Amino acid sequence: SSGVAYDSPSALLLSEYRLEWISCLHSFLLGLLLFTCGICIRAAISIECPYISRTCICLCLSGLCTMLASLNRHLPQLTGTGNIIALGWLHAKLVWQSASVLGLATCGFGLASFFNFVHTVVHIWQISPK
Repeated sequence: SSGVAYDSPSALLLSEYRLEWISCLHSFLLGLLLFTCGICIRAAISIECPYISRTCICLCLSGLCTMLASLNRHLPQLTGTGNIIALGWLHAKLVWQSASVLGLATCGFGLASFFNFVHTVVHIWQISPK
């Protein structure tokens, strides 16, 4: 480093280790959010009593909304982005710009995951009772 004084540790990380900082934050935060979604899905599938199932789902969704609200409040200071979607877009751009083989593989698997997610939502929509 050139001896520059930074306002905060996150400013240092964002300036000197941008790809690594954004990658770690995005992966950690997305993991927490997806884990919470997984618990909701598990509650919907495995709990037979509809009242208990809905209660568990609502509790998890409440936690998910709280996490998203906290993220949206703190992400501008940590990353310069306004929300988790903008953070994901920034992460994808930085990985793509790194032009490494593993970075390109990361982008490919990310696109495949997004495609399969959309395909799953459409499939569930089509098979759900009307």
